[in-house]
Amino acid sequence: MVVALIEELLTKVQQLQLIMIAVSIGKLKIHEKEKEYTLLYKNIADLMESSRCSYYPSSTRKASDNFRLWTNYASRRRLH
Repeated sequence: MVVALIEELLTKVQQLQLIMIAVSIGKLKIHEKEKEYTLLYKNIADLMESSRCSYYPSSTRKASDNFRLWTNYASRRRLH
């Protein structure tokens, strides 16, 4: 279950990355993807909030800290 959740989160983070890159290089206008970006961001936050993992005490961290920890963990797992 944890692996599937991490893979889902990683996929969503990569989708956010693609949107940010496309907007930053002028390929897309921000208003074209604002709703999609907002929905993805909220979905990621909701997934993280509902998945209180046992390997760290997420209740003592802010949502942004959880996001950073999850993405770092997922990145390391994907590289191995």
